Amino acid sequence: RVQKSGVVATRSKVLEGLFGQVREEALVDLSFGGSSRQSEVLQSLFYGLGVDAEKEKLAEDDDIDEKELKARMELLDRNFLRQEELAATFFERREVLLPALAAEQEVPAELLDGFFLMRTESGEAQLNFGGFPSQPHLALTPEVLNALIEGREEVYLDRLVVVEEGKGDAHGAVAEPVEIAEAVVAEEPDEADLEEPDEADLLFGVAEDGDEDEESEERSRGAGPNRTD
Repeated sequence: RVQKSGVVATRSKVLEGLFGQVREEALVDLSFGGSSRQSEVLQSLFYGLGVDAEKEKLAEDDDIDEKELKARMELLDRNFLRQEELAATFFERREVLLPALAAEQEVPAELLDGFFLMRTESGEAQLNFGGFPSQPHLALTPEVLNALIEGREEVYLDRLVVVEEGKGDAHGAVAEPVEIAEAVVAEEPDEADLEEPDEADLLFGVAEDGDEDEESEERSRGAGPNRTD
């Protein structure tokens, strides 16, 4: 019946239709679950067909200035097909990172490319991978990774602040490396206070039960959420 109506049901178009259906069902579940932030992100996510052609058109448009071109390109990258590519890259990196962390080996900076540190709405550390968000964030470097392993992430989280347009980095966040380095030395914890990290928790931001949750809640109340939409 679809073909008789003049519409060719190609595999890509069928998958796009299935994606739209699943997205609508997920949005209903998120609305009942009170996950407003996730709902907002999902509502803006489209499947991604025709993105490459649209990028080529934008790149050839001489009437668009560099700032607007960059913003439009970033919006086009916020699609499901792009997320699938990022997921594949993430799993490849994880297969290398987890054994290196378990063996306490030094992690090369290039393996951390694409990872960045953010604060959740409750003020806790969260590692993300992929395109940089509009919220304040900090690229994950070997130094930042070591701080996370040793439980000193608040040194960096406290310096993820919203800045005025035209200041900070290209993503609206600022961190002062000199002050951070000094704070790391000044706030070095005792070895007795450090707990053995779980590498999976490190990559996925899974909180453990018990005292760690209580400490996270205390940091949350002290720091508070610091994000921008």
